[in-house]
Amino acid sequence: NTVVDAFAGVGGTSIQFAKIVIMLLVLKINYSFELDNKRTKYFRENAIIYGVWDKIDLICGDFLKCRDLNVDLVFINPD
Repeated sequence: NTVVDAFAGVGGTSIQFAKIVIMLLVLKINYSFELDNKRTKYFRENAIIYGVWDKIDLICGDFLKCRDLNVDLVFINPD
């Protein structure tokens, strides 16, 4: 019941995953990784606007270096 957005950008996909939590109560944790501090700021603002900030654990870091997450789904869009 956990999902990772490996390259979160400003949060579009992560926000949609978080909305699934609200609507269906199927996902417990939504981890989102982003390297760029400016994009993480925009991500936070977007998630607050859409009312899902409390459903997302935003990590400013490199997903490819993370080894300790126990997750069910990894979404990758390195665009």
